[in-house]
Amino acid sequence: PGNSGGALIDMNGRVVGINTMIYSKSGGSVGIGFAIPSNLVKVYAESAVAGRKVERPWLGAKLENVTRDLADGLGLSRIAGAVVTRISAGGPAAKAGLEPGDVVMSVDGIEVADPRAVFYRLTTKGVGKTARLSVLRKGRGIETDIALVAPPRGGKDDVRNLSGPHPLDGARVSNILPGLADEMGLDDTDGVVILSVRNGSVAKSLGFRQGDIVVEVGGATISNVADLEKALSGRKRMWRVSVKRGERVLQLNVPG
Repeated sequence: PGNSGGALIDMNGRVVGINTMIYSKSGGSVGIGFAIPSNLVKVYAESAVAGRKVERPWLGAKLENVTRDLADGLGLSRIAGAVVTRISAGGPAAKAGLEPGDVVMSVDGIEVADPRAVFYRLTTKGVGKTARLSVLRKGRGIETDIALVAPPRGGKDDVRNLSGPHPLDGARVSNILPGLADEMGLDDTDGVVILSVRNGSVAKSLGFRQGDIVVEVGGATISNVADLEKALSGRKRMWRVSVKRGERVLQLNVPG
């Protein structure tokens, strides 16, 4: 098999991945090869055969890396696991009994190093299954089963393509639903998130980007797309828009 495609096999002839590309300084076949793990390929293949779309299960919780200070405080010999920092009410994590401060140490008996490893293990199981989580809570180990469900999706009333004589012309926006917040790694559920910005649009020229959360327009608090459309209606001599980008809140004043 080549580095840019084909099966990746181990010393026993077992398929462990599918090669996808190679990084080579010389342009030849010597370099670093990249591959998709076989158990993830299996999920996509089975879904394709069944005519289904692959979806990452919705956890209903925000996970973050375990820091050295946290590991020391928990008495861990090494930095490992994923700490729960937020729980979505009524979500799978809440129903499984997870709490903020819990540290997920393994999924189905397989140790996890960080949040990405947790989501990888859940994704390879697939929606409709159940996973067993081993959790460290205040120094005590517990186990709980979590149902793997598809993330809740909004309807047509939750997404808008904005256009008109205002600063957000060309932006596609959405209400921040729990599943979308998890998918985009958002800490907030208040406001309206920008999903994309059309090239050549007013919003693009003003520097708005995917992941920006619109929280205020013209002094009006924005909680949903209906609030945003109302605030953007009509013409104004000066537009004042506040967006949250990561930990920062940016304020933009644009002549009307």
